[in-house]
Amino acid sequence: MEEPLPRGKSPKTPTFSRLDKTSTESTKSRLNSTIQKRQSNSFFDEWLKGRKKRRLHHSFSIDESDSTDELNENSVTFQGPVVLNMFNVQAAEMENTAMLGVVQSVNVRSGRINLISWNHMMVVCEELPELLYPNVSRKDWQMEEEEQEENHDQDNDVVVKPGMILPFSILSITKQGAHWNIQVSILPKNVNRHVDPWFLTKGCLVYGMIYEKEEYGYRVTFGFESIQYDGFLPLEELESKNLKLGSLIWCVITHVKRVDKKAVVRVSTNRQLVCSSKISYESKWPFGCVFPGLRMEGRISKKWKGNWTSIQLASDMTGFAYSMEEKTVNSFQDWRVTFVDFGKRVIYLSSIESLVDFLEPAKLPNSWKLGDILENVVVEGHLSNTKGLLLRHHESNTTLFAPKSQLADFQSRDNTSTSYSLPPLQSIVRCRIIAFSPLDGTIVVSLKASTLSKTIISFDELYPGRRVQCKIESVRDNGCICIIEDKIRAWIPQIHFGDTVGTRLKNKWVPGKQLVGCVLSIFQDSHRCTITAKKKFLDSQYPVIASIQDAKRNIGSAAYCCVYRISSSRGLQVEFFQGVKGFLPVSYMGLEQLPNVEWLSENYPVGKTLKVWILSVHEGSHRITVSLSKDIIKLNSDSSTIVTNGAIVGIEHGNLIVEVYLDSRKRALLPKEHLSDFSSLSEKIYSLLVSYFENSSSILPVEQVVILRSRISSNDCRALVSLKRSLIQFAVAYPSFSNDPITLSEWKANQMLPGFVEKENLHKYLIGSIGNWKAWMDKNEWSLNEKLMLRTPRKHETVWCRLHVDENMERKLSLWTQFDYSDNQDWNREFSFYPTRYFDDLEQWKNRMLQWKVMEESTTQNLFKQGEIVSAQLISKRPHGYVFSLRTDDLKEERVTGVSLAESEQISNPTNVRILEYDSLSGFFLVSPVEDDKAESRSPGTETSLTPLAYNSRLRGIVILIKEEYLIMKIPQLNNLLVYFTSWDPRVRMNLSVIYSIDSVIEGTVYCCSEEMTMLVSMDANEKKKETIEKLQIGDYVIGRIVRISTVHLHLFIPKYSAYGRIHCSQIISEPGMDSFISPLEHFQVGQQLEAKVIGNSHSKRHQILDLTLNRNDTETSEKGLMDWSDLSCRQCFIGFVHKILTNKVLISFSSKVIGVMKRWGFSHDERQLSSNQIFASLRIGQPLHCTIVRLNTCKKLLQVALSDLVKPVHVGDTIVANIRQLLNGAEFSLQLPKWVKWSLRTCRGILSFTDVDDNFDRAVAKISHLRPGKWIKGVIVECTTFKERPVVLLSLRDSDAESAQGMPKDIRWKNLVDLKIGQLVRGFIRHHSSKGCFVQLSSNIVGRVMLRNLSDGFIQNIEENFPLGQLVTAKVIDIQQGQIELSLRESDLSDRQTIYSILQNGLCLQGTVKNIQPFGIFVSLGLGVTGLCHVSTLEKQSTYRVGEVIWVGVDSVDREKGRISLHPLDPVKENGRIRTLSELVGIGSMNKSSIFQYAPVNSEPVHEDSAAMESSDESEVNQSNCEVLQVPESFQLEDEFLSENDDSRNRVNNSNVTMMENSKSQRDYERLEGHSDEEIELERSLTEPQNEEDFERCILASPDDSSIWIRYMAYFISMHQIQKAKETARRALEKISVRKQEEKLNIWIAYLNLEAQYGDDIRLSSILEEACSRTNAEKLLLNFAKSMQKTRKEKAEEVYLRACRQFKHSPEVWMQTGIFYYEKQNNVSAGRKTLERALLSLPKQDHIQVITKFTVLEYKFGSIERARTIFENMISSFPKRLDIWNVYLDMEWKQVSTEEDKERLRLLFERACSLSLSSKKMKFLFKKYLEFEKTIGGNPERVKTLAREYVEKQL
Repeated sequence: MEEPLPRGKSPKTPTFSRLDKTSTESTKSRLNSTIQKRQSNSFFDEWLKGRKKRRLHHSFSIDESDSTDELNENSVTFQGPVVLNMFNVQAAEMENTAMLGVVQSVNVRSGRINLISWNHMMVVCEELPELLYPNVSRKDWQMEEEEQEENHDQDNDVVVKPGMILPFSILSITKQGAHWNIQVSILPKNVNRHVDPWFLTKGCLVYGMIYEKEEYGYRVTFGFESIQYDGFLPLEELESKNLKLGSLIWCVITHVKRVDKKAVVRVSTNRQLVCSSKISYESKWPFGCVFPGLRMEGRISKKWKGNWTSIQLASDMTGFAYSMEEKTVNSFQDWRVTFVDFGKRVIYLSSIESLVDFLEPAKLPNSWKLGDILENVVVEGHLSNTKGLLLRHHESNTTLFAPKSQLADFQSRDNTSTSYSLPPLQSIVRCRIIAFSPLDGTIVVSLKASTLSKTIISFDELYPGRRVQCKIESVRDNGCICIIEDKIRAWIPQIHFGDTVGTRLKNKWVPGKQLVGCVLSIFQDSHRCTITAKKKFLDSQYPVIASIQDAKRNIGSAAYCCVYRISSSRGLQVEFFQGVKGFLPVSYMGLEQLPNVEWLSENYPVGKTLKVWILSVHEGSHRITVSLSKDIIKLNSDSSTIVTNGAIVGIEHGNLIVEVYLDSRKRALLPKEHLSDFSSLSEKIYSLLVSYFENSSSILPVEQVVILRSRISSNDCRALVSLKRSLIQFAVAYPSFSNDPITLSEWKANQMLPGFVEKENLHKYLIGSIGNWKAWMDKNEWSLNEKLMLRTPRKHETVWCRLHVDENMERKLSLWTQFDYSDNQDWNREFSFYPTRYFDDLEQWKNRMLQWKVMEESTTQNLFKQGEIVSAQLISKRPHGYVFSLRTDDLKEERVTGVSLAESEQISNPTNVRILEYDSLSGFFLVSPVEDDKAESRSPGTETSLTPLAYNSRLRGIVILIKEEYLIMKIPQLNNLLVYFTSWDPRVRMNLSVIYSIDSVIEGTVYCCSEEMTMLVSMDANEKKKETIEKLQIGDYVIGRIVRISTVHLHLFIPKYSAYGRIHCSQIISEPGMDSFISPLEHFQVGQQLEAKVIGNSHSKRHQILDLTLNRNDTETSEKGLMDWSDLSCRQCFIGFVHKILTNKVLISFSSKVIGVMKRWGFSHDERQLSSNQIFASLRIGQPLHCTIVRLNTCKKLLQVALSDLVKPVHVGDTIVANIRQLLNGAEFSLQLPKWVKWSLRTCRGILSFTDVDDNFDRAVAKISHLRPGKWIKGVIVECTTFKERPVVLLSLRDSDAESAQGMPKDIRWKNLVDLKIGQLVRGFIRHHSSKGCFVQLSSNIVGRVMLRNLSDGFIQNIEENFPLGQLVTAKVIDIQQGQIELSLRESDLSDRQTIYSILQNGLCLQGTVKNIQPFGIFVSLGLGVTGLCHVSTLEKQSTYRVGEVIWVGVDSVDREKGRISLHPLDPVKENGRIRTLSELVGIGSMNKSSIFQYAPVNSEPVHEDSAAMESSDESEVNQSNCEVLQVPESFQLEDEFLSENDDSRNRVNNSNVTMMENSKSQRDYERLEGHSDEEIELERSLTEPQNEEDFERCILASPDDSSIWIRYMAYFISMHQIQKAKETARRALEKISVRKQEEKLNIWIAYLNLEAQYGDDIRLSSILEEACSRTNAEKLLLNFAKSMQKTRKEKAEEVYLRACRQFKHSPEVWMQTGIFYYEKQNNVSAGRKTLERALLSLPKQDHIQVITKFTVLEYKFGSIERARTIFENMISSFPKRLDIWNVYLDMEWKQVSTEEDKERLRLLFERACSLSLSSKKMKFLFKKYLEFEKTIGGNPERVKTLAREYVEKQL
């Protein structure tokens, strides 16, 4: 056999097309090739010893002496089969093999993939987690074994699905006890580990995995580790669109690109390419590149005994195949590799068509299934060595295989002999299907009599509700595993052990128990099922609810279910078969009052069996509503709407209580809006009923009432009923409207549908009707134009709709606005709206009131006729009108009251009034004063007789009375005949008082005419009127009334055209006057009548709006129309009006079509005003402004404007405002300039260098610390240059750049390199770091470089920490060449040695660092390259010093010639003088050693602070003559709790390089004070404590990183009334403390915040808090600051806690501290419980137990103990083996023990815990705790010992 080519050499490219015909000579030469020794296996041998045993193939050998073309059959010697079992599995040597398999099932939860190999071997792969989540560990992926079986939802296979053909490699075979563990892998890195990637060329088939998704495709990995071999799968080459990360794919290489040891290939998953890709016979393909699934062309070289065939492949490789078909020797055929043994170099092939073409896996033919018995099966042949039988089904002509182990029940164990006779050939036998291979289609059958007689149930025969025989295999805490018919494994949850729930029932379930169960759920993909043992489920005669369709078919029927979950106090979730869930509301339980969760948990525990009735089914949301009572089904059924009788029994909270008479009397709620279809009539009726029930308790019977809803809300169990006549009549006509598809399909579009408003949201109304029918209606239906919204319907108000039902039964609801007179044959008047319906309802209620005796029948109703003019006496004037006493000859004593709603200014007394109508419910006449005193009384009959009125005729009248539902008009042409007027359109009908006014002229059509009344309707739907509107032209004048005033528009209604118009502010005034801050709309009011000119006509989807103007002389606007986007250009000036004011911008309206934006920079040039949140406080809505367009984009309709006074040309030297955007390069700010700056300087981008902040860099450091993104500044433009090839403006804040500046600045601006000289000292800011040093910004255009060797005299480990960005440094120029400046920061370069020696004098106290320790003394570095010696004679203990330690020394002598300095150590506390550093004495500050400024940008609002103002305000507060002595606040005491938590300053050891306070001084103090009394020690300590500023300064110099000293220093200033100095000390501490001491800095920040909270304002406190959060650990800071605020400012503490919860919502500590605050500090239990709910929604699941436990402990202490117990019970039921939960639960219960009942409860709890099956270590802990409890309370310790002894014996 040919070995693979060496690595790196390219083989011959394989041919992937069909092999062409070759010459005879080449064919003969291939036939004469030598066949080498081979070893092969047979896939049929897997069944030789039974399917239950996993087997491998046997090997055979070839005689070496055979060299002829045709080999003798005897030359092949078959050996015994190697059976894979527990005894010889290791001898099979299968570790180095790979084979082809098909996925049988996938279990996502356990991460297992079950595969069936090509030889029928079942293997399990556990690599699913690596496919789904490669970075997740196996431990985190797998759930606990108990929790895996608890949830049986259907597996969601993502990357591997059943039926996929995949290769797998056997990695190892190990023995675990009595079982063998076979570890296989389907990952490409293991399957392709023998493949050499250099042989993979274009057209090759590859096995890979998707590992990354990109924009245009996917990244594919093939697992090659030798080289980087990446694949790319373009989207256009995808065969399946459902690929996800981790998907395993077969692909074909379409393009290869190799570079060195890296290759990039493009692949395709096209099915045709994948199936046809093959290795040709002539190619040079090495054996190492053969893998299962590869298609190869081969020549049949020999046929062997037992249907085995030898195949000659590429590169003289030989494979073996088993085939029942006759094969022609020397013929060529395509084969698919199914097995490769890389150790023995054996290849097995298959010629099955479905496998070669990579089609779908084979399936059982003829609809057969496992377990079927086949008749008329013919024996075709006997396999050699009695390995089995080949059978053929006569009817279907299907080949079957019966292995030897399945031929008879009794046979010898010897494989070579049998005790039975084989059936003769061509005999007829019966057999049963026992196995099937989906890869090759092999059907395995059994001829055993026992197998044929057994009742076998296959998995496909199971269905929900089937009774099965089960045997328990094992019992677990949450259920048990059972075997169905000795074949199918199933799961029985604990809640389905029986109809009742309890641990006593569980004890009866033991392994081996036989029982009868019922199939509960089936999961086809994972081949799993669940069983229930509930007796009611088994013996149920009710239908099985296994799907939503089953529930829909059985609405109204009873069914059994079990309680699945308790959904708070709203109800129960129940479960039927197949996981179908239902909901049982508490209102459907037949309870009188709503129960709580505790009551539901006690009476309806999870798992309890319930008999329910199905009420409703909603397929869209899969919601099933059920009920416990059969009586409730009559009240709540959706199948029919109930119209019944009842009685009004009382009034409750503004609604009426009605008793509904069904089988029994049930209480229902009748909202007052449901008394009538008209809201005004409902109000009148309700007021009468209120008066009645105040004086009487009698019930009021109602003949008809319709039941709309089963309950009002989740908190009200009563039904909702209605007395609306439209709904009652509609329910009578269509009782099954909501569920009857025939009714919906035949619904007429012109038919009215009555409904009512149930609720509304921002854009829609929810319209309800009978039978739980609901639909949404767009709010635009109620708008009279797209922006104008008048009065809209209220809740429960009647709405008549138009219903459209399409072919798909989708419903669309619209508003009924007009009536079609041409098609009214199907119009139902009973429940539809018609103009006189209000009067019909009024008459009906009048008769009902008289019948109830709520009101008495009036005798004055017929005294006057409508329209009659009578004399009246004015009695009084009311807010709504006048009250008259009407005179008549028929009544002499009784007074008749008349009410006028007119607003007349003068009314004579007596006067004449016209009778308009009689209000039957109120008992008075509505009248109208008559202006003509000589008017005569006329009868209406005489008037109507003059001119007969016809239906649909047109009349015009004058309005004299406006009511909510109608108008009353007089017709002058008919002798002032009084008529009623209304509209079909509900929008007009609801806004009559807005649209019309008294004395307005209206035209309408006659709807009805009788002696009682004449009714007109509006002409809204008249086509002639529409034509009139369209005839309106630009320039015409119209008259309308103002119906609404918005921000910049007047909205008018034009009655003449029944149209609407709008007037923009720009069309009211052309130029603003003196009062320009007043909106021009303030001069108008609603109801005012205006005459306007038409300038435009806007059309929307539904409405037509007229654009009007009040400028009569504006001819230009009339000709051009309104301003449009096409009329605009930059730099134009217009008058705009404020439309909307926001925080950072203002919307300016220029016309009805154009709206612009004015930002902060366009409103002001004052930087303080720009930084204020109240910048736009001076503006008013509608205020006119002169604006200039500074930015315009007509395509996007983007318009930015600015005040015209601000827009002007800008030049270099001008002052301008700018906004800081971000930090650039560590020493520059990026600025945003106003947009109009670009007109002059070609850019609006600016840069502010740190060197241009101030003339003195020391002051610049303080100013820079206050500059943040978003802050506004004002500076001078000094230059316009380029930055990164883009123009920028350089801005300066220096006073020297201002025109009025005088004097020379301390730090000048370097403009050119010529100004700098070598050796000169300069100052600048650190700009940038690199690996070779850093860069220093000397000016805005000069940057110097500092190499590493020039940074310091000593070694610097981290440049960023020692020289942070933005730090002010002093440098020396050491070189200038080629435009580059070299600088040095070394202290030795910055100073002169002779100057240093002149400064050093005897007795000088200095700070130094121990540099070296020698036997004769220690060398101390004083800085600036100067080192001195402390001789050993001056040292007390030399061993106490360490290299790098900071010490304080005094100068003894200085030898300038030799450069020697003698020193001695000092104690800084005893020294009265100030200890300084050598750098300070020389004049070189410490800026090069510590960070003065560290910039940290924060995403917050601009910081507004004025240092001078704050300083003066603080001084003014404390520098008062009569102020009391300021007490030190509690926040600054050393015993404060935040200091004790974060910095245990009492017992802490300072780890800094300053060791004076810890080591040497502490030891010396202890030795000095030893033997003294306590008083002497206390006196000594008081003398050493700092007493003044100098003492504190010395302590700080000794320990600059000690936060406790700084805090005491701050407290000292507070006690001295120097608040500002305390704040400065805090700032100073933050600068001095090292960046490594974050805990120390945290203490200072908290102290600083407490100081500001105590003596500052909230604005500055918020600013400091934002800064602190950005510079330290924000989580710790917020928690500690909130904790310190709990005693003084609880509201501030709550605000900080809530912020921490928002910012760190994934931190358990934040939520627990917030809960402690609510429970313990505020005693707000409800807020604490809500905090827990929010925490569980935000935290990851692994933190839930910790947080719940903490909150439950708080609930024990401050809340409800019963609630806490319920929570603990739920936790231990879910996690029974969590000892930490048990421990806390037991401890909390122990603390509650006070009575004997409490002791017994805790004792039972201990018993439950000790009965668990935990580890011995955990059980020991529980028994010890139980024993301690019994001893403490004086109980029975022997009981505990007995339990412990029983546990030990059980374990043994």
